[in-house]
Amino acid sequence: MVPILRVSGWEELNTRLEGESRKRRLRRLRGHTETIGERFERDHAAMLLPPAAPCEACEWIAGPSVHCHWFGTDPTTTPCPRSRASQVWVKG
Repeated sequence: MVPILRVSGWEELNTRLEGESRKRRLRRLRGHTETIGERFERDHAAMLLPPAAPCEACEWIAGPSVHCHWFGTDPTTTPCPRSRASQVWVKG
């Protein structure tokens, strides 16, 4: 069971969460030689910087129009040759 936090507002909630997070970073988990904070700093240093320009992890291709319908609980797509647009951009 998770206890319900009793706080007067967002500021108090944020202060309490930040304090608990700082305390947790000082803990050392069983089987590890470093504290959680030390492990975080090591992992954080190894992370790659985000790209300078926003990018999507997908490819845009032109494809035929399709119609989406449901078969039971699964969405299914079928070609739709009589749609208003003969070509659409498919994100995939």
